[in-house]
Amino acid sequence: MSATSDGSEASDGRVLVDNVDGTTRLESELRLVCRTDGSAMDHVIGRITLFAFVASAIVGTLALSRVAPLPIGIIAMTWLIGAIVARGWSTRRLGEHGRFSLDFDRRIIEIDNPNGKWEQPLDSDVIVEVTDDDTPGEHARWLLLKRRGVMLRLARGTPEELGRVLYVLRKQGIKAPLG
Repeated sequence: MSATSDGSEASDGRVLVDNVDGTTRLESELRLVCRTDGSAMDHVIGRITLFAFVASAIVGTLALSRVAPLPIGIIAMTWLIGAIVARGWSTRRLGEHGRFSLDFDRRIIEIDNPNGKWEQPLDSDVIVEVTDDDTPGEHARWLLLKRRGVMLRLARGTPEELGRVLYVLRKQGIKAPLG
C-alpha cells in the first residue's frame, strides 16, 4: 500500500469488497488483505455499559446503606451482571475484527487486531463460512474464517461481493462454500 499526496492510503491491487464495514482486496495473486471494523457497535455497548456500571454503583451504595429498599439493590446487581456480560461479548467480538493478510505463498494468516499481532498457519484446519441468514435477497452477510478456536471476520457484503472473495479462497485451496 502506498501513500497519496493528501496522506491517505492508496489501494494497491484489486478491490473485491469495499463498504462501511471494511475492505477486502487482492494485493497480488498470492496475497489477500482484509480489514474489518467492528468499533461502531462496541462504542455503543461501551457507553451503555458505562452508564450501567455508574448507576449500579450509586443504587447499590444506597441499598447497602439502607437509604433505598433492598429490592432496588437487586435490580442494580442485575444491571451490573448484564453490563459485565455485554462487555465480555463486545470484547470477544472486537477480537474478530482487524487487519488480516492471507499469504498463500507462505501459507500463513497475519493477524493484527485489538488482541495483538500474530500469525496462524493457513492449513487444512482453516474453514471459511458465510453467516447463515434465512432472509432471501441481496443483503449483506459476513464471511468468517475459522481455525481452532480463532474466528476472524474477513468481509461483509452481498452474496455477489462475497462470491469474488470465495472464488479467490477456493482457487488457493481453502475450504470455502460456493459463492
